[in-house]
Amino acid sequence: MKGVLGWIKSHLVVVICTAVVIVSLPLGFVFSSKMNAKIRESAEKEGNDQLRQIQNARVTYVIPSLLPGEPSVELARQAPNAALTAWVKEQRDRREAEASGVMRRAVEFNRRDHAPLVQGLFPEPPRDPTQELRLKGELLNLLAGTSSADRPSVYETLLAEIGAGSPPPAEEVFERVRDVEERERERLLADSPTGQLTGEQQAKLTEQLVNRRIGEYQRRAREISVYADLTSLDRTGFDKRSSLLPPPRVADAQGGALPHVAEFFQWQWDYWMVRDLLSAVERANTAADGDRLDVENAVVKRVEKISVEELPLYGDARLPRLSAPEGSVPLDRSISVTGRTSSETNKLYDVRRAKMTVVVSSERLPVFLDALAQTNMVSLLSVNLSEVDVWGDLQKGFFYGREPVVRAELELETLWLRSWTGPLMPPTVRQRLGVELTGEPG
Repeated sequence: MKGVLGWIKSHLVVVICTAVVIVSLPLGFVFSSKMNAKIRESAEKEGNDQLRQIQNARVTYVIPSLLPGEPSVELARQAPNAALTAWVKEQRDRREAEASGVMRRAVEFNRRDHAPLVQGLFPEPPRDPTQELRLKGELLNLLAGTSSADRPSVYETLLAEIGAGSPPPAEEVFERVRDVEERERERLLADSPTGQLTGEQQAKLTEQLVNRRIGEYQRRAREISVYADLTSLDRTGFDKRSSLLPPPRVADAQGGALPHVAEFFQWQWDYWMVRDLLSAVERANTAADGDRLDVENAVVKRVEKISVEELPLYGDARLPRLSAPEGSVPLDRSISVTGRTSSETNKLYDVRRAKMTVVVSSERLPVFLDALAQTNMVSLLSVNLSEVDVWGDLQKGFFYGREPVVRAELELETLWLRSWTGPLMPPTVRQRLGVELTGEPG
C-alpha cells in the first residue's frame, strides 16, 4: 500500500490527468448529448421552415403578348414545377420567334420593292460636288422627266404600267365625227328632191353623230383600265403642306442650284407613296383570272386627284411629343381616328397622309378599299361620297360604262417602318424626324 502511495506521490501529475480524463468522459458525453440535441432541434426547425416555404411557394408565370393591346397570359401563384417551368419557357421562346418572324414579314410587306431610283445618293451623297450634282440631276430627271419625249417621268411610266390613259383628244373625235357627218349629209342630200334635209332626216343625223361621238369615247374606254394622267397629281391637296408631284424639272431649278439632299429624299418617298396608291388601283381593276379590266368593267374608273402631305423638314414644323406606356406606340386620337402619328416618342414608324379623289363603282367601292390595305400599310381615315355628273363627264370624253358610279374623296394614312427607311434617310431627315438607327430587322 505504501508502495502505491509512494508511486502516486512520485507521479502526481500523471494521476491527476488520468483522473480528469476518467471524470471528463462521462461528463463530456452528458454535455455533448445535450448540445447535440439543441443543434439537432435547431437544424430540424430551420429545415422544416425552409420546407414549409418551398411547399407554400407561389410564382407567377407570364407569357408576354405580341401586339399592343393584346393581354398577356398569366398563370398566377402557381407552385414551382419543373414541367410547368419548361412549358412556359417553351411558349415564351416560341412567341419571341413568332414576333421576330412577324416583324420580318411586316418589314418585307412594307418595303416591297421600294428602292432608291438612283443608287449612291442616299443616305448621303458623294463628297465630290460634281458627283453629287450628277446624281441629283439624274434623280430629278427621272421624277420630273425632261422636255425631250424620250425621257418621260417615272410617274408617266407608273400610269402606263397600270393601264391608265386619257380620253381621246377632242380634235381627233371632232375630225372623225365630222367625216361621218359629211358622208351622211352628202348621201341624204343626193336622195333629196329639194336639196335640203327634212326635219326628220336632220334629227336622225344628229342622233347618229351623237352615237358616233359616244362610240369614240367607248372605244377609248375599252383600250385603257382607268382614266388618269400627270394632271391627276395634285400639289394643293394639303395646302402649303403639299408635296410637289412631280417635282420641278432641272431646267426650272431657281438659279440653277439643286435643293438639299433631304428634299430629294422626300421626293423619292413621295414616289413610293404614289406608286403604292396606283398599285392599289391596278389590284382593284384586275380580275380573278389576272386579266386587267377595261374602264367599263373596272372598279376604279378614274383617278381625279392624288395629293401627298410633305415631311416636316423645314421651318417651324415640329413633331408632337406624346407619352405612352413602355413598349407601346404613342397615339393621339385628336389627330385621326387611328391616333397614329409621327412623334418624337414614336421610334417604330412614320405616318404620311395622302388624299385621293376617284370615280368608282358605287357598289364595289369596298373592293378598292381592300386593295389599298392589301398593297401596303394603308388605312382609310375618312371618305366623302358625292354624285357624279355622268353626262357632263361624258361630254368631256369620260365613259364610265353602265353601272352606277360615285365620286369618293379619300383621306388615307400610310405607315413606313423605320427599320428600313431609317438607314436610307439623310442625317438631316433623321434629325428632324427623331430617327434612331437600331439593329431592328430591315
